[in-house]
Amino acid sequence: MSSDAPRRGEFLSPPQPSPFQTPDKPAAIIKPAASRGKVLGKTLISPSSTHSTSTSGGAHGSDADRDSLANLRIAVHQAKEAAATCRKEVSAQRDRVFDDLERAETIILSLLDRASEVAHALSEMTSAKLSAGQGKADSTSFDELAAKIRGDGVGYLAGVKKLHQLLAPHASFVKTYRNQEEDDTIAPDNADKTESTDATKNVNGASGKLSDAIIKKATSNMYAARVEKRLALERSAILKEMIRLEELESAGDARDMVGTSPPGIKRKHESLEEDLL
Repeated sequence: MSSDAPRRGEFLSPPQPSPFQTPDKPAAIIKPAASRGKVLGKTLISPSSTHSTSTSGGAHGSDADRDSLANLRIAVHQAKEAAATCRKEVSAQRDRVFDDLERAETIILSLLDRASEVAHALSEMTSAKLSAGQGKADSTSFDELAAKIRGDGVGYLAGVKKLHQLLAPHASFVKTYRNQEEDDTIAPDNADKTESTDATKNVNGASGKLSDAIIKKATSNMYAARVEKRLALERSAILKEMIRLEELESAGDARDMVGTSPPGIKRKHESLEEDLL
């Protein structure tokens, strides 16, 4: 150790004034040096703090991704449940429609049977009336048949009302039949309206246009198309039968003419055949 070093227990000498120090100008105050890790009075960010900040940001991002994925799964699940509920409703509605159609078919069959019974009773009423006029005793009287027909009419009306109650709620599913081949010939709705208005205004001879419009509208109905087809088939069968009868009559007339020809004409035809041979 050097001898100049202060010993323990000795007082240090006070600092000597600087030669540049004057009473008017104090000595410059020396600021302590900046500590390590500080630049321009600002604390430097250590790598460990940066890593912790990035780790916290990544944690927040992963949480947001998890929340969005969970929300997406919930939305998909809700959409599947809504679609399943809609399918169940549609299936239930379809089943109700089919059940009502089956019941309506049963009612229609019973109405047809009742109508057949009424037609048979009407024919029996005619024969019973004739027998009563001739003084013959019949098993069923006219009054009994009339009462039976009256009862069948009441039942028929009740069946029609029940049929209407079953099918009226499903009227939106019914689509009218239109013949696609006659779309060009059918006038539009505006033309039909103008024709109907002109028909109502013109009293003399205006019913023809109105009837034509009604016929055009009626041909677009499925029932009317079926009736028209059935009438066309019957008309064709009648024409074929008429042609067959006409051919038979013409063949019979020819045979009669050959069998009843005069003998002179017959001999003349035979001589011509011999000359030709």
